[in-house]
Amino acid sequence: MQTACRVLKSGPAGLNGGGFEVYGDSPQHLKIVLTLQLLFSKYCNATKTVSVAVSVLTLTFISVDRWYAICFPLKFKSTTGRAKTAILLIWLVALAIDIPELLALQTHSPELRVSSHLLTQCAPNWTTETEIIFLCVKVVLLYSLPLLLMSVAYWQIVRVLWRSDAIPGQSEVSSSSTTLASGGSSMSEYKPVIY
Repeated sequence: MQTACRVLKSGPAGLNGGGFEVYGDSPQHLKIVLTLQLLFSKYCNATKTVSVAVSVLTLTFISVDRWYAICFPLKFKSTTGRAKTAILLIWLVALAIDIPELLALQTHSPELRVSSHLLTQCAPNWTTETEIIFLCVKVVLLYSLPLLLMSVAYWQIVRVLWRSDAIPGQSEVSSSSTTLASGGSSMSEYKPVIY
């Protein structure tokens, strides 16, 4: 019997919501389809978690980089090598955060009166307590710590810039306003020249 397994949406973005159409009744064909469903469901969950982790870690790195550049301008050295290392580190940490979930995800068929593999769902096979612990760890690693680190970094940047008399662009504006206020030359003394 001829079997066809076709992803309904194409491309990497389509795989996140990809569904399957299966024709055939052989156990071998069913095993292939279920294996593909497991792989695609793990892929979908992994891309969601990894993309969030990469975004959060990138924003955190940017805030720390700005803090270092503004608060310690003479020590700051931004190089291409450091940027590449930071990008690689961000991706490795993001992938590492998702490893436990990737290992625990399995496909499950719901208990129905009719046996059907088309309603297969992907869910972790650990206990509810383990799920709560894992979610709490993800909240701390991907929300609380980055938020705290970014808040401290930007607060210190604000303090440094608030105390500094040499904010870029501020000295030119303040010197021209004091010249005008002290009776120096004003804009009304200048005559327009028409050619």
